Amino acid sequence: MAVAGAVTLAACSADEGTEPGSDGSPVVTIYSYAAPDGYDADVTTSLRVVPNNQVERMYVLTELSEEKAAYISSNGEQAYVDHVISDGEEYEGETQDLVITDLMGYNTTTVVAVAASGVRSVFENVFKGVLWVDGGQAVVSENIAGLSGTVQVERQSDANIFRVVGLYTQLDPSLGLATERFTFTFEGTSDAFAFTNFSTSEAPFFVVGLEDGASLFHGYYLPSSYPTYCFTQAILDDPNGPCACVTCLILDNNAGSLYTGGQIKLYTSDLNWLE
Repeated sequence: MAVAGAVTLAACSADEGTEPGSDGSPVVTIYSYAAPDGYDADVTTSLRVVPNNQVERMYVLTELSEEKAAYISSNGEQAYVDHVISDGEEYEGETQDLVITDLMGYNTTTVVAVAASGVRSVFENVFKGVLWVDGGQAVVSENIAGLSGTVQVERQSDANIFRVVGLYTQLDPSLGLATERFTFTFEGTSDAFAFTNFSTSEAPFFVVGLEDGASLFHGYYLPSSYPTYCFTQAILDDPNGPCACVTCLILDNNAGSLYTGGQIKLYTSDLNWLE
């Protein structure tokens, strides 16, 4: 996997994680951040690698985690260290900002820190690159903007985590953002599941522009913050079939206040579940 240096990272401050330690052995600290603008966050990790003052050189290699494990199983851990030094990217013993992309599945970035004396230390960071596959379709009922209809859904290849890209736009091309992602996480099976998490790419608010020029600002908050208003739940006995229900708040942008909104229901019967 190619490892490219980046001048800055959008998700971190200029000086965060840049103070090197002074341990007696070569040590690096690895900080993980969101993908910078312009990169696909599903397959990109951003790392800041911070060495202490004992590190003269660093070697960085990213491989599939299972390939790393197989190499170590066949050749031993020290041989893998040699492999990283031989085949990885070499850096001076200075703080490095790295952007590593095109990752699918679980990948491990291994950093070998080498002191002037030749002493070596090994550190790693694991990132899961997500592959989205056809997740079927779902009927969505949304009673805030008063919409309902069928939307196309994607699913993570190895989990019952579904997302709808441009949920509002699919329901009405004049509304919402075509790139916005609504993600629903389930545990269990298609007929007996728990709805464990919901997120949007525009969190904490997502915006639906209306035809008359007005906008609805919908917010989702953790139950610990708004226990009487916002929560997610699986409704297995809904009259229209099993569904994942998200309770929303609405932000009145003019008044600057929140009030009880409505619900988004995603009916799950026609999803392509990973059983």
